Amino acid sequence: MTKTKKITDAKYLYKIENGLGRQDSRSGILFCTVFYLFFILFSLCSIETYSQSEKEIDSLINVMCEEIQLSSGQSDSSILLGIYGKHFFPFLDARDEKERQKIEERIFYRFQRNCADFSDLLDRLQPPEEDWIKVLEKPKNKLKKAECRNFILHRSFKYLESNGDSVLLTIEDNIWIDRFKDGTYSKLKFKWIDNCDFEIEFIESNNKIRQQFGKPGDRYRYQVIDHAENFYIMSVRIMGRDEGYYVFKMFYQ
Repeated sequence: MTKTKKITDAKYLYKIENGLGRQDSRSGILFCTVFYLFFILFSLCSIETYSQSEKEIDSLINVMCEEIQLSSGQSDSSILLGIYGKHFFPFLDARDEKERQKIEERIFYRFQRNCADFSDLLDRLQPPEEDWIKVLEKPKNKLKKAECRNFILHRSFKYLESNGDSVLLTIEDNIWIDRFKDGTYSKLKFKWIDNCDFEIEFIESNNKIRQQFGKPGDRYRYQVIDHAENFYIMSVRIMGRDEGYYVFKMFYQ
């Protein structure tokens, strides 16, 4: 090992003395440049592939949502079997087997977010907790502007998800952070829209469900409706989805 190293060192010195070191240096720079360009190209291709996959998933969801709308009169279970057999399973079968579970979860949660009819169908099959009520018209606000804006002063809140799990919420410096019972979180931007309405915009999450449900830029419009002793009555609407508002309680600490 030592002898080989010395031979290598001697060859390197010889090349430098004879002006060959500069050529090796130029070759090294050329190699690094080519490698860097390859890395950039690979990254762009990966982003493009991901973007294309998201577009295909959104397109599939649109087709399945339209199928639900055209299936009135059938039972919910029949509708599910129909759209899964006709659209979902063929789409999944065409994907790499290692990616299928991830894609399946992505479709399931995005389907709920982007298709009100699918969300309603799931609610009928498994009704949400009583704290969550869906209404078709925007609820009327019962508070004045100052009373609504006092909402943000509490900063720490708690609410129940539709399955009954508690979520701890903090709002500070226009950042909304949900903390879930498994220790994961979601982070969103917060901004007031008018006197009693505000929006949150998805930034990131390490929660398995929220990761699949949302993507950066997704927006949710909230309204502060009324105030009781230790909670606010709120409504929320998923932006980009035309139907319905969910009314629930937001407890403050």
